[in-house]
Amino acid sequence: MDFIYALVIVAILVTAVLIKYRNRNIRVEWILVSFLIGILSLPIGLYLAQIIGANQIFSIILIFIILSICYTYLKKESPAFFIKILIVSFLISLIVFVSWFEIGAYYEHQAGAVISVNQYDTARGEYVDITKYMEEYPLLNKAIKGEGCEKFGEKKWHCKSPPSDEWRRSVDFISKQNARLYKIGEKYYELSFGIS
Repeated sequence: MDFIYALVIVAILVTAVLIKYRNRNIRVEWILVSFLIGILSLPIGLYLAQIIGANQIFSIILIFIILSICYTYLKKESPAFFIKILIVSFLISLIVFVSWFEIGAYYEHQAGAVISVNQYDTARGEYVDITKYMEEYPLLNKAIKGEGCEKFGEKKWHCKSPPSDEWRRSVDFISKQNARLYKIGEKYYELSFGIS
């Protein structure tokens, strides 16, 4: 979400600069248009790809070309102007796209993986006994024991850890069991996984 705010601030600053220098007979409106084409092409292209089931990159490039042609035609400019608009808008879009994924990767790394555990003394319906597999999954074993977890009463807790291969292995293992309750030792557990 911070990325969206930063993008809006940059758009406002670019617009302010363009308004300031517009009075000096410097033709910079094409930079603003390139900026807008670059930013608008991403969401429109991704939406178009989702609707028609096309390749996302193809859809984004198609939107680049269509918007650049429309602006060039409306301004009655030369093909060289079209190429200039297309290149600048592509570079802006590339910067936004790469920044988006870098920020997403940063936040994913900062986010915590959560294992929620509810403990029961008796079985409440069908269950799967996974006691013999617990040594293979140390993160899951630690969560079942409640080590380093945030407790919500005696029989309910959440365990946070950074997303890791071990966490993903535990999620895959539990998903393959396809059960609501798991027997470990003499207790029964309800397990759920998430990202906070």
